[in-house]
Amino acid sequence: MRWGSRSQRMTSATDLVWAVLALTLLAPRLAAPAETPAGYQAKGEFVPTVYRIVNEAEWPVGEDSVPLLTRDGRLIARVPPAFKQRLDVEGSARLRDGRVVNLHEKAEGEWRYVVAHEAPFGLGAPGYKLVPYRTAAVDPKRITLGSVLYVPALVGVRLPSGEVHDGFVFAHDVGPEGAGSRIGLFVGLEDNLDNALTRSGRLTGKPITVYEADADTTARLTARFKGQYLRVSAIAAPAAVPAGYRLKGEFLPTAYRILNEAEWPAGEEAVPLLTRDGRLIARVPPAFKGRLDVEGSARLRDGRVVNLHEKVQGHWRYLVVRDAPFGLGAPGYKLIPYRTAAVDPKRIKLGSVLYVPALAGVRLPSGETHDGFVFAHDIGQGITGNRIDFFVGIEDDLDNALTRSGRVAERPIPVYQVDASTVARLRERFRGQFERRQ
Repeated sequence: MRWGSRSQRMTSATDLVWAVLALTLLAPRLAAPAETPAGYQAKGEFVPTVYRIVNEAEWPVGEDSVPLLTRDGRLIARVPPAFKQRLDVEGSARLRDGRVVNLHEKAEGEWRYVVAHEAPFGLGAPGYKLVPYRTAAVDPKRITLGSVLYVPALVGVRLPSGEVHDGFVFAHDVGPEGAGSRIGLFVGLEDNLDNALTRSGRLTGKPITVYEADADTTARLTARFKGQYLRVSAIAAPAAVPAGYRLKGEFLPTAYRILNEAEWPAGEEAVPLLTRDGRLIARVPPAFKGRLDVEGSARLRDGRVVNLHEKVQGHWRYLVVRDAPFGLGAPGYKLIPYRTAAVDPKRIKLGSVLYVPALAGVRLPSGETHDGFVFAHDIGQGITGNRIDFFVGIEDDLDNALTRSGRVAERPIPVYQVDASTVARLRERFRGQFERRQ
């Protein structure tokens, strides 16, 4: 831009002075940032940004919509394209029906999603729920996930709840790749341009100092907010192990389920499920077949249950199972929800009765409380070495009674082989459920 004559330049300069003075006088008067307690470690200066949970109700309803799919291709909902694009940036959203969805992982370059049942604002880093004005997204290369941070610039900010911020936030989310010296502050349902932080004048685009709190403060704040941000509930200590049980080792637990074709969108494109001798069982969505080849059993739209049978020329063939409502495990065994375990036969003998202390006390969908006993009645393609896979029936492999209890996390758990008398008692009790008539 050309500035013109000297008199014009003076007038412009005068206007600029008055504009700055007006902004200074009209901006919210802020107290000086609080003093930093001794023992806090400076992490550096970070440019603050904000992010939120997106609300589908704010988008107009129209005929044009795109699907939100789970990791394995199941349809969650159809939503406006612009809403999906915003979700892919913010990371979590509330749908019109009240469900909360989160980014999960990419498949063939496209985001897939997960329904977050126990997190009203969505999920941050694994194991953490988002908490408005308490969750911070960071670059893990700069700040360790799980850290308790102190941000003096936030002290004194009046929050929508009426609470006055004390400056403490939790590094419970991951920022975009290359975040570096940026920190994202989660503002819940408020707008990312108009929220308690921006209205306070504390977020101006200038870097702010961030500290890591000391051990005592971390312990105090973790205890205070644990119920809000922990995705899993507190759990009792595993039950004591009876004498005579033999430790098989520590195994990394996972979960698997029977698929339900009704959860996949019906379309014109379909692929065949063939019996061992080439007869057609059904035509199904390709993504459903791909997932069946991993999980092992599925319920079709017409109610029939199918199982993997054997491979012919490198491709799976299938079997219709008429006397096993959840499908088949290893030969001779039917799958039982929360009782069947898939194991590596080189580590645990098929047919063994196992005791898993971490499962004792878990409340099951049937209302029953788990006693910790499972049967090694299945094998799995990826179940090798010290891994154990628990069958959860029709529940989701990521959201089920075990994951909700906090007993199945990404850490090994001890597994025991029970004594002979317990084997006899439990086989007698469950034989009618797991034995398959030949």
